[in-house]
Amino acid sequence: MINLLPSEEKKILETEEKWRLMLLIAILIMGFFLCLILILYSIKIYVAGKAESEKIILDVTRQEFEKPEIKEFKNEISVSNKTLIKLNNFFQEPLYLTDVLEKVSNTLSPGMYLTNFSYQKQNSQQEEDFKIVLSGFAPSTDVLFDFRKNIENIFSTEVDVGDSWIKPSDFRFTFEIIVKR
Repeated sequence: MINLLPSEEKKILETEEKWRLMLLIAILIMGFFLCLILILYSIKIYVAGKAESEKIILDVTRQEFEKPEIKEFKNEISVSNKTLIKLNNFFQEPLYLTDVLEKVSNTLSPGMYLTNFSYQKQNSQQEEDFKIVLSGFAPSTDVLFDFRKNIENIFSTEVDVGDSWIKPSDFRFTFEIIVKR
């Protein structure tokens, strides 16, 4: 079509057309941002609702775990765990008294015999040691000194002899031995 309008009118129409185009683009951009804001707001509401429902579930679960039955059960588990730890420590490196008795009886000289054997558990510096007390009869102090030396070599410890050894024969003795695990 032929435009017979003067050039000034043509320019005014072109300017109006550019303004309309810019206005349309601005409306589209604002509509895009408005939709984006609405979408983000709906996501925020959805996440807040989920968080609130999880908070309610957490409160209900927390109340369930605060019941007296659950607390009592937790205490029983704690006591059982402590007992299991003690048992594990005990069985980790057991001290077999039969081995100790066998070693002691193998070191007895002829004519010697034991009249008393006792042991007691001792705790020292986070280790469990045993105190063994041996009492018996020896025909002479020489035999007794040999027995003492053999016991010290076997258990790698000093033997506390207790009383003084004055009598040369028919001697009653008592030894205290600390056996480390």
